[in-house]
Amino acid sequence: GKAALDCRNARPRTGSANSRGQRDHAGAKRRSLALVGQDRRRSRKTVAARGFRGPHRGFEGVQRQATSSAHHGLRGGLRVGAMTTLAKAFVFLVLFTAPVTRAAERTRVQEFSARCAGFYASAFEIPAELVEAVIQVESGWNPYAVSKKGATGLMQLMPGTALRFGVRDRFDIEENIRGGVAYLAWLIRLFKGDLRLAVAAYQVGESQILSQGLAYSSRKVFDYVSRVAQLYRAMRYETARQLATHISTRRRGEP
Repeated sequence: GKAALDCRNARPRTGSANSRGQRDHAGAKRRSLALVGQDRRRSRKTVAARGFRGPHRGFEGVQRQATSSAHHGLRGGLRVGAMTTLAKAFVFLVLFTAPVTRAAERTRVQEFSARCAGFYASAFEIPAELVEAVIQVESGWNPYAVSKKGATGLMQLMPGTALRFGVRDRFDIEENIRGGVAYLAWLIRLFKGDLRLAVAAYQVGESQILSQGLAYSSRKVFDYVSRVAQLYRAMRYETARQLATHISTRRRGEP
């Protein structure tokens, strides 16, 4: 899709149901007749068993019916058993594979979001760690997050801010990050590189920080800036550590 490029990254059935049912019934009838030894081809030569002459000869029909019913009952039981097994298999798939699928999807979304954050941080020339810290504090990397005030998406853009920076769909991962990073970069320039003021303004708006400064801001703003700063420092440290390890490995000639 566009975001990925911009962020760099039954054979047909034959015969009717009735004809198949008739064939099944005929087969069952032939088998039942064979079981009781009453094949119609020899019916004229067969003498009824002693004690079942006369009116009792109707027993033959009863026996055929009972045998046929038992056969069909067995087939029905097998069908029910097969369907029960399939139902259990379906429940297993839903219960045990759905969580794995959801976890994989969350991982894929977060990886794509991180790529977008790095790409636009580089494009607007601000630290990628700062962008990631803001996303973590603002939404916890949830692209569908919505605040009580109406801020939405990964970087919690308000409708007015989204309009200012050309974001049409605030729930779109790439658009949301692009607009949020553009706004953050604009604030950093506005406050002459002071990241504390820029981050505070990102949360409450530049007007309040321009008029009152950080010293007169609420406790909520202080806590927000502190959380972002703490994450930012930890991420910068980890980036520096990984870079030092990479340089050391290359100097030793290891792959």
